[in-house]
Amino acid sequence: MKKTILALVMFMFFAPVFAQESSDDIKIIQSIYGKEKRDLVGQFLALSPEDLAKFAPIYEAYEVERKELGKQRLQNIAEYVRVYGTADEKKMDEMTMISLKLNAQSDKLMAKYYTKVKKAIGVKNAAKFFQIENYLALSVKMSIWDNVPFLDELDIK
Repeated sequence: MKKTILALVMFMFFAPVFAQESSDDIKIIQSIYGKEKRDLVGQFLALSPEDLAKFAPIYEAYEVERKELGKQRLQNIAEYVRVYGTADEKKMDEMTMISLKLNAQSDKLMAKYYTKVKKAIGVKNAAKFFQIENYLALSVKMSIWDNVPFLDELDIK
């Protein structure tokens, strides 16, 4: 019974995100999130029109790369949900290593774009960019992981 409830909850929460990993559904969701996020970042940075003109193309390039990593992260979580309660140690290790790799790639991406933003619009604005991006990334991660059970949490037999 618990397994059925878990499957239903996971389907309702993740179905819109995972509904055909390469389909337009993910692109639409990421596009909507990107637009809302772009507005939030812009408001937080409060750039002059000149600085905004310098920042915008850098931010767009960053978002393309960030969204790809996000898509891979969601695919890994979808796999975790799919094999929850049945994964052997090899599979758990594989999914954990993918997660660690994606975290390292995200940190590397942020460092790359922090440097670009700093060069374009200065240290203070780059630091603000770094701060808001980290805040938003952590918020999204927490929102997702709040809905995914820990290993053995549900004691499914």
